[in-house]
Amino acid sequence: MATLLTAIDQVVAGDVAAVGSLKTAAAHMPMLAEGLSGAIATRFPDQFAG
Repeated sequence: MATLLTAIDQVVAGDVAAVGSLKTAAAHMPMLAEGLSGAIATRFPDQFAG
């Protein structure tokens, strides 16, 4: 989360380092999505097939 917040702060400030920070933050999104999707499927099993 800190990486994403850093990237946002850099974009707002016009810092060119934001490009690298955004790439790093984007690389973390699949891990976040995996955790969230598993938790949501566990919490609402009747909403998902399989």
